[in-house]
Amino acid sequence: MAASDLLPDGSTGTLTGPAESISANSELNVGESWIYTISYTVTQTDMDAGTELTNTVSVVTTRFPGPTLASALTPLSASASLTVDKVRSDGTDPVTAAREIIDYTITVQNTGGLTITGVAASDLLPDGSAGSLTGPTESISANSELNVGESWTYTISYTVTQTDMDAGTELTNTVSVVSDQVPGPTLASALTPLSASASLTVDKVRSNGTDPVTAEGEIIDYTITVQNTGGLTITGVAASDLLPDGSAGTLSAPAESISANGELNVGESWIYTISYTVTQTDVDAGTELTNTVSVVSDQVPGPTLASALTPLSASASLTVDKVQTNGPDPVTATGDIIDYTITVQNTGGLTITGVAASDLLPDGSAGTLSAPAESISANSELNVGESWIYTISYTVTQTDMDAGTELTNSVSVISDQVPGPTVASALTPLSASASLTVDKSGQTERTR
Repeated sequence: MAASDLLPDGSTGTLTGPAESISANSELNVGESWIYTISYTVTQTDMDAGTELTNTVSVVTTRFPGPTLASALTPLSASASLTVDKVRSDGTDPVTAAREIIDYTITVQNTGGLTITGVAASDLLPDGSAGSLTGPTESISANSELNVGESWTYTISYTVTQTDMDAGTELTNTVSVVSDQVPGPTLASALTPLSASASLTVDKVRSNGTDPVTAEGEIIDYTITVQNTGGLTITGVAASDLLPDGSAGTLSAPAESISANGELNVGESWIYTISYTVTQTDVDAGTELTNTVSVVSDQVPGPTLASALTPLSASASLTVDKVQTNGPDPVTATGDIIDYTITVQNTGGLTITGVAASDLLPDGSAGTLSAPAESISANSELNVGESWIYTISYTVTQTDMDAGTELTNSVSVISDQVPGPTVASALTPLSASASLTVDKSGQTERTR
């Protein structure tokens, strides 16, 4: 008698035995049983096939040429499953600036009992674009099948954009995996928080003009620099300027250092310019000139301020001149009239107020000056560069003539800024001599 065994995988098995129940005579006696045994190790191919396992034995004898067959059926119960895990494997956490690089690692693992084929992984980057995965690296065998218990590892990187930073929401990178056995998709995401703030600096400098300022009409040029020193794009930037005289200045359009897009990009500087013409009021005030810029924006409401200070250096000074403009020179007789002109001039850098002029006539009496003729404006202020003209006359007396000394007419000027007094005199010589005549006449009387 001969027994042969066909294993479930189609190969011929090797039977153990037989164990003869009556006598070990190699004959199957009447009523006797022969017992054979055999084992089979289930393969992954069996599992993947998904059909019950069939083991068939075939027996032939000289009396029953047969063969006589018997089979044992073993059902299979296995399912396909996989897990997907995605982690940030490198890069800052949280992200603080654009252009930082985040590295991700994706692990797809076969956690079921069946080989998984047709595995396809796709990646959605934080900006919504499709990423290009690198890999996979297969942990068991590079056969493009995800074997039971095997892991496939993919990698991908993402460069953070300024748009990501400005959005301010955490970055989400999602992988999607499909396969023939687990159609899915099976998803996994990695989340990376963002941490960035908006900040700006404002700087204002005097870029041209005298320092210190000494006179009205001088022009001061200013340069204002607004710089984005934070991690977010700044929009809605508005700069306003307060000039030294308290009026609102008109700034130039900003020169944008990176791109002329109306947005203050990270690291970008905007340059404004403005000029101011110094007034006499500024100079007279005597305090340093302050020009202040104020900047507001959507992200940094502020305002953020910066000022440029320019000192002033001006002094008050005046000159007084007195001349004889009419009349004899020298004076020769009582009753001669001498006309004088007095000129008071502002020779400094400040407006002079409270000007008061007094005149001492040659006879020692106080003269009455005419009202001043103001050369620039009749505002009772001695403006810078202005002259005031006074006139006065004097009638020569006999006392003057008898004294015989030159006639001195002095003017004295005081003011709020130049208390003085500042004095000027006009001298007129005298030319007269003493002379007399004697006339004597006589008459002789005749006697008779």
